Amino acid sequence: MAKSFWANKLDSRSGVVHLVKRLDWPGFYGSSCGYLIDKHEYLRKASSEQIVHFLCCKRCMASKEKEQLK
Repeated sequence: MAKSFWANKLDSRSGVVHLVKRLDWPGFYGSSCGYLIDKHEYLRKASSEQIVHFLCCKRCMASKEKEQLK
């Protein structure tokens, strides 16, 4: 199982970060909220300290909390 990380696209206008992980399809990333990112779109990883300064996707945050409760 691939490890998830917080990231957004380099050309993102909103600046919202998503919790993404590598999918089984080669070169594709998917977020917890269903956001699909192609390999040709470059991601920028956000460190845990930087998460405070970015807008986090509410659906991704909820899925992370739900996963931690299991």
